Amino acid sequence: TDTDTFVGLTDTPADFADDAGKLLRVDSSSGAVEFVSTTGIATDTFGPLTDITTNNATTGKHGFLLKLTGSTSTYLNANGAWSTPPDTGEVNTASNAGTTGIGIYYTKSTYDLQFKAIHSTGNILI
Repeated sequence: TDTDTFVGLTDTPADFADDAGKLLRVDSSSGAVEFVSTTGIATDTFGPLTDITTNNATTGKHGFLLKLTGSTSTYLNANGAWSTPPDTGEVNTASNAGTTGIGIYYTKSTYDLQFKAIHSTGNILI
């Protein structure tokens, strides 16, 4: 027998025909090896994932995502980095300020929208 080549061994596939791009694995009987398609094989089949960046996502390939930060206040931006959303706009509160005047809006004080009091003597229905 020709044991100077891989396919010359008795427990290997007979040839490489139609096996381009396939992986080699031990068959279900554990008595030989066989070629299998690469589709549907989970990455953790090959061992635990590590901190290498080879398979990080880029605009050219989907890759794997970066490690999660554990923060609920960050997002994965278009550059592939974890970012905190910018502080935009403002948060306003509303409060009753004063007891006289026409109309209900009084003024804005920093982030507080202040309203005038509404009296029941002015034919107002609520």
